Amino acid sequence: FLVKLSAETQKTVHLCVLDGHDVIYIDKVESQQSLPMMSRIGSRAPAYCTGVGKALLSSLPTDQVVSLLQGTTLEQRTTNTITAPMQLLEELKVTAERGYAIDAGEHEEGIKCFAAPIRGYGGEAVGAISITGLKREFDKQAEADEMVAAVTKSVAEISQALGNIGTGG
Repeated sequence: FLVKLSAETQKTVHLCVLDGHDVIYIDKVESQQSLPMMSRIGSRAPAYCTGVGKALLSSLPTDQVVSLLQGTTLEQRTTNTITAPMQLLEELKVTAERGYAIDAGEHEEGIKCFAAPIRGYGGEAVGAISITGLKREFDKQAEADEMVAAVTKSVAEISQALGNIGTGG
């Protein structure tokens, strides 16, 4: 699924899972058309400032998110990083409503990604995938819409392969 998505979009694709208040990169397919990213399989990143992390956090009940983030400092990693807990909770609510997350250069300066949660058999989020590229590659609304459609289609296919029949989340 990841190789297909990367080939179709010519972007780097990540697969991550949530571990506490971090995400762990489980797999990565780098596009030949994009610059290498600093993410590595097995590495961790803060969930609050990554597309995959926000996709996963948005699938949890608000009280669980608050509990996960307690004691966590929302560090200013770039000029776009959300550091106010209430603003992050609002962003997660919007993310849940639209079904995908946006990392607008919040983790790495100049990098943008669109991410969506993969749903397991019971509808729970079991992971997330993202399409990542240079921010300028997604400047036009048509390009952004195309990437969103590609990532949401891919997570629907993966979720279905895992036995999810649209029971939601």
